[in-house]
Amino acid sequence: IRYWTRQNLGFPPEAPIVVKEVPCVKPGCPPIETALMVFLKGEPPRLYKIQRTINDVTFDDVYNLIENPLPCC
Repeated sequence: IRYWTRQNLGFPPEAPIVVKEVPCVKPGCPPIETALMVFLKGEPPRLYKIQRTINDVTFDDVYNLIENPLPCC
């Protein structure tokens, strides 16, 4: 997931990317979703979410963040 995020969204190799599962309590969302946090020097963290568990995330899910980013957390 980190590799796909870096490649598809164009983040530099030195940018830390954190991937973790988080609970979702909003109506209509799955109970667990995957949060992506990218830390670029001198910028606030960039936050994304994918409405699937880590084990269910696919390349296409990460690729879709290019045009349809879901705000995270």
